[in-house]
Amino acid sequence: MAGIGSSPSGSARPSGGRSRVKFFMFATLAMLGIGFFVGVAATKRAVAGPPWAQRLFGIELPPPQEAVVSRPAAAPPAPVVVPPTVPPPVIPVPENHVETAPPGPISASGSQPPVVDNQGFLGHWEISDEVPIGDGTAAKITSGYVFNPDGTGEFDANGKKMYGLRWTISGDFLTVIYDNDQAPQGDSGGVRLRWSVNTEKTLLTLAPENGKDARASLYAAGPGVYHKK
Repeated sequence: MAGIGSSPSGSARPSGGRSRVKFFMFATLAMLGIGFFVGVAATKRAVAGPPWAQRLFGIELPPPQEAVVSRPAAAPPAPVVVPPTVPPPVIPVPENHVETAPPGPISASGSQPPVVDNQGFLGHWEISDEVPIGDGTAAKITSGYVFNPDGTGEFDANGKKMYGLRWTISGDFLTVIYDNDQAPQGDSGGVRLRWSVNTEKTLLTLAPENGKDARASLYAAGPGVYHKK
């Protein structure tokens, strides 16, 4: 009877010990998991963070690589195109053209270089006019131009020199500059005359274009035909 109240010797341990073991294991696993995730997050932040954080976590990153910039290849030089040689145009020479020497310095007297008289322009030319003298009668006046090879000349009236002059020719135009302040002048200083010589080189036609020459100014005469002397 005495052994009724005592528990048998092979009875199981109380369940409270097992519960504590399970709780301890669960808490350990939970702490390990939390620590793992916290470590991963800290490592990521350290990688992207300043150098001191990387050294704290023992992270060694390779040095940054410099970006390689590729330059475009230089374009080949453009081929040199040599323009074809074009011969200068041939300008026809007018019939009344006076061939002149190449331009040169003007001398102290203001004369131009000598000219080659292919058209018979140089020399002494005269024309006679009937000029009214006011009482119903007319007087005969002989006007003359002298053109020298050096670009000088003179204008005469009845054999008397009235004006000295300088002359130049450009194409169909003769420009005369008189050396007297009282002499006629064109709108640009010189009197420009259209000129021509006949085939026989015996007649010289002078027609003022931009004013009056000496003959037109003195005797109110129009364009004249001068005879070679």
